[in-house]
Parts: sequence; structure tokens; C-alpha cells
Amino acid sequence: MNHRTLALALAALFAGAGCGGSTSPGATKPVRFTASLTTGGEIGSTLAGNVAGSAGTFNAELDTITGIFRYSMTFSNMSSAVAGANIHGPFAIGGGPTTAPAILDLDPTAANTPLSSTATFVKGTTTGTGGGILELAPSTAISPTVSGDSLAQLLLAGKTYVNISTLLNGGGEVRGQLTIVP
Repeated sequence: MNHRTLALALAALFAGAGCGGSTSPGATKPVRFTASLTTGGEIGSTLAGNVAGSAGTFNAELDTITGIFRYSMTFSNMSSAVAGANIHGPFAIGGGPTTAPAILDLDPTAANTPLSSTATFVKGTTTGTGGGILELAPSTAISPTVSGDSLAQLLLAGKTYVNISTLLNGGGEVRGQLTIVP
């Protein structure tokens, strides 16, 4: 074994040890996220229609060993038919602008989506669900400027939010910052 190969092998060993868990096949290191989606989360927005009952939840889990990201969402009592849902970032509450660019379209029918064919999203109704699985690997193109590992880093840093838009509120009707569940 040459010195370069040995150095790479040792780096891989120490990197695995630094993750705080086993790197054996089947081992996982899950981090859970949640967001309560409310109209109050729509910072700086003037909402149209009856939004008094508009609400949603978003729950996710990122396996930091495999990069697998699983999520589910629900929404109810929206003012009009739901048109879309996205994860936005980078964004930190109180950190400057009130919005951030959409990073991941949570509609599996969107053009160029990295979502698996099993992902779901009910749009066109005022109450519904969505969910899916996505590998957040360096080679996964989430958007033209964001890779899977970049999205994972933003999630772990608490710099993302989920936004659900409706026909009446195209910029978003409910929104919530993704936070790590302790």
C-alpha cells in the first residue's frame, strides 16, 4: 500500500469515527426536522382570502450516513387550491431579507425534479398531503445552483423553510422554519 492510499484510508477511518457512529452497512445516523406551517410565518406578506384556518406541518428525517432524506407534509383549510410547495434557503430568522430562493420543489411533477417517482403532492385542493424520499448526495442536482450535500448542510444549519402557495397567495400562504427535533 503506498503512502497516498494509506493516508486516504486513515482519513476515511477518522472521518467515520468523527461522525459519532458506526459506518457498517445498515448503520444510520438520523436527524429529524419539523416545521409548523402558519400564515404568521409568511413574513412581510399581505395574504388574500380567508386564511384564518390555513395551516400545515412538515416533518422530515435525514440520515447523515446515507444521505437519504424522507419527508411528509400535510396542509388544511387553505384559502384556495394549493398550487405548490418548496423548501427555501439559505434563510435564518432575523438574519436579513424576509425571503430566500426556492431550492427544492416538492411537487414530483415539476420539471427537472430530483424527487423519486414514489413522491406525492396533492395540489388543486385546500386540504392534502405530500411526501417523498430523496438522496442528498453531492451528485444530486437539487437546483441549477444547489447540490444534495449543500441542501443537507443548509438543513443541518437551520437555514431552510417550507412554503406552501395557493392560487390566491402565489408567493405563499403558510410557511415554517425547519428546525431540528431534539
